[in-house]
Amino acid sequence: MKKLIILTACMLAGAGAYAQGLVAFGNSNPINDADGVTGLSAPFQAELYAGTSASSLTPITSSITPFIGGGFFFNANTVTVPGIAGGANAFLAIAVWNPADGSTFEAASLKAGAHVGSDLANPFQLALGGAGTPPSAPAVIPSSVAGFNLSIVQAVPEPTTIALGLLGAGALFLRRRK
Repeated sequence: MKKLIILTACMLAGAGAYAQGLVAFGNSNPINDADGVTGLSAPFQAELYAGTSASSLTPITSSITPFIGGGFFFNANTVTVPGIAGGANAFLAIAVWNPADGSTFEAASLKAGAHVGSDLANPFQLALGGAGTPPSAPAVIPSSVAGFNLSIVQAVPEPTTIALGLLGAGALFLRRRK
């Protein structure tokens, strides 16, 4: 009987170590398109990034959610944050993009002319929900988290392309002199 109690206690402690935090992923501050006025609506999508530090943010692909038809806002879905226990502090950021520009934020941010935006450079810290037994309610993203405007990705030539162009121009110039 004593061994059964010890085994049960160890299993509960082990399960608690693998607990994951919860966030109600929604926004209360508007997110505008690149003009700073037009509110976003479908088909724009938002994704949550999380990490134990501001430099360790990774996307949580299960958090991808579309904007509500009226614009500016996306639904508050409960998102499980893997690797960070409930009650622990996490650094969070939001990324937004049009899925026509790419299936992920990273893909869209590489496409010239894409409408993308994020607060990855300025993540916020939040104590996650999901702690205790039974688990506590998901943490809510505070209204003090500022909204942001999207930007349009500009095409920038690669340095090797510029160097190759200059070599070609130099070769044409030398050829002409002969």
